[in-house]
This record gives sequence, structure tokens and C-alpha cells, in this order.
Amino acid sequence: MTRDVQVLMQDFVTQSHQKRNVLRQAARGRGRGCHNNNAVDPAEPKIPKTYEMVFRPFHSMGLSLQECKLAAYIFGKELPLEEILFKYSFFDLPRALFMSLSPPGTPCLDIINAACLMASVRARKSKTPRSWYMPTNFAINVLLDTPVYVPICEAVDTCYMLLDVKGATLYVLDVSRSPKSIVRREANMRRICRVLGKIYSTDKNIANFRHTNPDPSNWGSFHYPEAIPNMVDSKESSTWLLYWLQQAGEFSTRIFASMIHSEDVRMRTATSIASCDANEYACFIDVKAELLWCDLLDRTD
Repeated sequence: MTRDVQVLMQDFVTQSHQKRNVLRQAARGRGRGCHNNNAVDPAEPKIPKTYEMVFRPFHSMGLSLQECKLAAYIFGKELPLEEILFKYSFFDLPRALFMSLSPPGTPCLDIINAACLMASVRARKSKTPRSWYMPTNFAINVLLDTPVYVPICEAVDTCYMLLDVKGATLYVLDVSRSPKSIVRREANMRRICRVLGKIYSTDKNIANFRHTNPDPSNWGSFHYPEAIPNMVDSKESSTWLLYWLQQAGEFSTRIFASMIHSEDVRMRTATSIASCDANEYACFIDVKAELLWCDLLDRTD
């Protein structure tokens, strides 16, 4: 991405914030129920039970008031499924695709792609080289002994090799593992490790590996965290990918634990996609969600 394009993207984000604030203020001035808006406790937003939703947030999700408004607008049962809730260039997401986040459905591929796009938008703030989908600063992570994610892209699926540099351990984050793919993928990852070993062993890098063998191919066997689902095309696999993307590219041992609250992941994915800076319709969605909320408050008067 050239510097001119980066500047244009940053200008777009700044203008989007300004436009969103202006339109939101205008929306709050309309509707009889809007004066009650501040009376709603942000720590415990409530959507009237009479308002029908395909996917209703729970109090345990810990949504903010704004997230609750967005949830009400995204998952309203009577709202048009064809309405575009997310747009980035030629990439559109209608409400119908957001409905795939409603349990027990399987999150669709376009939703996952949008989550990946959000990760790359966050990554653009870094001026150093990075992977496009996963905002990981490869060089700095290696030098600071922090984990390094290496995407292994194949024609059908993608898995991730995680290099725990400090612990000299190799992990495989693979949600589509099968007996046939393990041999092929591990052979490919070993080849990548040998190349990385040559890079790490150069004179300028070897000093950073005083306590660890610089060649990852000598770090032992690959570890497959048991909590990561590995059933091809299962809704658990898709939801886990969204869960991992919500870590914003940061390493956390939580990704190796069982995903207990998958509904939280689904709901936060929906609200974060609709409100993200990359969404060209974000300010309008904010306004519509605000107006809907005012109408819902009117109904409770």
C-alpha cells in the first residue's frame, strides 16, 4: 500500500468519525422518546421484550449502550434482509448475511472476510512490514521473543503456524485438520521453518537467540491445542476463527482454552463489523440504530 493511499484511508476514517458524531447528534434530537435516552443505564441496556429479534443479546455479554442499539437494529426480525449494513468499496454485507451469526447457524464466509478486513484496517496503523490479514509485526515480534504467526495459505483452506520464540515451541492453529492434510501441511511448515532458521542464524540476528536454537525446524514436533475445533465446515470452526480475530493479532493463551461463550463472539462480531471505521455506511447505521432506539423507548412510555 502506497503512502498516498494510506493518507487517503486515514482521511476517510477521520471524516467518518466527524460525520458519525454529527448525524448521531441530529438523530438524538428527533422522536418523543429520545429525551429518555440518558435515563437508560449504559451498564445494563435493555431491549423491550415486545421487540422481536432473531438474535437477542444477553446481559452477560456486557454490551455497551451503543452496542445494544446496534444489536437491536442488526437483528430486528421485521427489518429488511436486503438492507446493506456494511460496505467497503465493492464488498457489501446485507442484513441477511449478518443473520448467519445467529445461533445455531454457521457464520458465513463473507462475515469472516469482513472480520479479517477489520484486522487489516487496524494493522495499517503500523508503519513497519506486516501480514495483510493478521496484524503481526514479524521482525519486532521475533526480536522481542513474542509469538509470531505465519499464515499457511492453500487452495481450499488456511491454517496458521504459531512460533513461540521464547519457548521454542511450534503450534498449529488448524480448524480444518484431517489425516490427509496433516502430512502435507507439516511438511510445508517444516520447509518454512528451515528457511526461517537461515534468516535467524545470520550474524545480525543470531544475538537474539542466545537462549534458544535459532532454527525452528529443531524445536521439536508441532503442537495442536486440543480446544481448537478441527471439524471441516463446522460452525464451531467458523466461530473460533472469529474469536481468534477478536484477539486483534495479539497472542493470548485464551485461544488455547475452550470457547465457552460463543454467543458473545457472534454478537460482538456483528456489532464491531457494523461500527468499524472501514464501513462506509457506519454513520448511517448509527443514526438508524439511534432512531430505532428512540422508537423503542417511546413504546415503553
